Amino acid sequence: MYEVRMPNLTVTERLNSNVASNLADYTRKMLQVSSGQLYSSRSENTVATSEAASLNISASQLESWQSNMDAADSWETITDSNVQTILDTMQRLNEIITEANSTINTASTADRAGFVEEINSILESLVQSGNARYQGNSIFAGTATCDDPFTVDRDANGNITTVYFLGSDDVTVTPATSLRKVSSGDGTYYEMGLLGEGASPSLFRYITHENLGTDAAPNWQDVDVRLFDELITFRDTLADATQELDETNLTRLQAALDNVTSCSVTVSTNLTTVSQIKENLTNVYEVTVNQASALTDVDASVAITELYTIQTALQASMKMINKINDMSILNYIS
Repeated sequence: MYEVRMPNLTVTERLNSNVASNLADYTRKMLQVSSGQLYSSRSENTVATSEAASLNISASQLESWQSNMDAADSWETITDSNVQTILDTMQRLNEIITEANSTINTASTADRAGFVEEINSILESLVQSGNARYQGNSIFAGTATCDDPFTVDRDANGNITTVYFLGSDDVTVTPATSLRKVSSGDGTYYEMGLLGEGASPSLFRYITHENLGTDAAPNWQDVDVRLFDELITFRDTLADATQELDETNLTRLQAALDNVTSCSVTVSTNLTTVSQIKENLTNVYEVTVNQASALTDVDASVAITELYTIQTALQASMKMINKINDMSILNYIS
C-alpha cells in the first residue's frame, strides 16, 4: 500500500490561496455589513440594482402622495371642526325661526328686538366662521387667495347690511374659485374641504325647489339661494313691526340647516375617504420598500453569521500555514 505524500510547499501554496480567497470574501462581507448593501456598485448586479432603483423611485413618489394626504387629513379635520361650529349656530337659528314664527302675532317690540339682536349675533358668528383660516389659508375660499373671503357692509349702528363672497353678493355670479386639490396617486387628485359659496357642496349657498307660480298654475323651479341674503331679510322683517314674516324666506332659512347638515356629512365622508387612501398608500409603500430591500439590502443576521464562518476558516488556514512553516527536519533527528 503506497501513500501519496504532498510536498509542504504545495500544501502551503494551496493554503495561501485559500487565505487570499477568504480574505477577499471577508473584506466584501465586512463592506456589506457596514454599508447594509449587497452591492458596492451597480455593475456587480445590474439587473437587481436597476430594479431596486426603479422601486426606490416609486417609493419616493408614494412618500410624496402620503405627505399630500396627511395635509388633506389635517385640512378636512379643521374643516369638520368649523362646520360643526356653523351647524350649532344654524340649529340655534332654526330654534329662533320656529319661536318667532309661532309668536310673531303677539310679540311685543321688545320681543322683536330680542330676536333681531340674536340674528345680528348669528350673522357675525357665521361671517367669522366663514373666514376661518388654517396655516394662513382661508378654509372656505378654495383656490382663491384673499385675506377674508367674506366681507361685509355695515349700517351706522355697526350691523351687517350686506355680505360679499370674494367681492360679490350677486347670486347669479359663480365665484372665481374651486376646491383645493392635491395629488393622491398617479394621475389622480383629491379635492379638499368645502367652499363658502359657489359650486356644490357649498356652505352658505344652496338650491331650493320652489313654486314660482300659483297653486292654480304651478311653476316649480330650482332657486339659487344665499343664506346671508335670507338671514338679513329675516332680521329686517323682525325689526319692522309693520311687516309679517315671509313664508318663502322662512322656508329658505330652514333649508339652510339641511344644507349645512349635508355639508357636515360630506366632510365626515371625506375624512373616511382620506383615511382609506392613506392606508392604501401605506400598504403599497411598505410592499415597494420591502421589494427593493430584498434585492439590494443585506440581511444583517445572515451576513454576520457568514462573516463569522469566513473568519473561522481564515484563522484555521493561518494556523495551518504557521504550523507547516515551523516544521524542520531537525525536529525528527534524535
